[in-house]
Order: sequence, then structure tokens, then C-alpha cells
Amino acid sequence: MKKDGLNFYVEKIPSWHVDKFNLNKIMDVVYQRILSNFMRYYQAANCRIVLDDYGVGEKLWRYLRFLKKCRS
Repeated sequence: MKKDGLNFYVEKIPSWHVDKFNLNKIMDVVYQRILSNFMRYYQAANCRIVLDDYGVGEKLWRYLRFLKKCRS
């Protein structure tokens, strides 16, 4: 379905990360990594990003605000 605009990017989280780090912080890092890789191929102005509200940290919020500015 890539030709129709649907694409996926998967990032694996090692199990030892889950045991050692705060889950919300892991999610922030992984979401930002996924979005950064995704934005290499697609313009922010052409994307809609939807995240589950799990308690997003300030660093990821900053990155999302940056992407929003790129849309303008």
C-alpha cells in the first residue's frame, strides 16, 4: 500500500532497556527515532502524526513542535 501513501517503520526495543529505563522515556526516544527516520523520506507538511498520549516528555514535545513549524 506504499503507492497509496501508507508506510510503516518498526523500531525494536531491547528487553534490557525495559528492565533498566523508565518506559515513557524509552517511548520518547523510540518515537523520535522513528519520526526522524520517517522524515528523511517524507515532508512534514505532507504527514499527519498521531501518537498515543502515554505521558510524552518535554524533549519529544519539542521535536513535535519543530515538525509542526515545518508544516507551516
